[in-house]
Amino acid sequence: MVNQAVTTKSKVEKLTNQTVELKEELEKVIDEKENGIKAVKRDANHQANPVVEEVARAREEQDEACKELDAL
Repeated sequence: MVNQAVTTKSKVEKLTNQTVELKEELEKVIDEKENGIKAVKRDANHQANPVVEEVARAREEQDEACKELDAL
């Protein structure tokens, strides 16, 4: 009985250690994925900014053109 208890305790400790290691690995993978997502968002924003600025300029030009037409 004592041997079985010692063996069981050893197995539980081993499984606990494996669980902790797997949890740490999973946290690392999650961090890497989150950092990748942040990088993609930054890149998308960087690429979108010139387009947004161009759209804003086009709207201003359109507003000015409409005002000129209204003045006629």
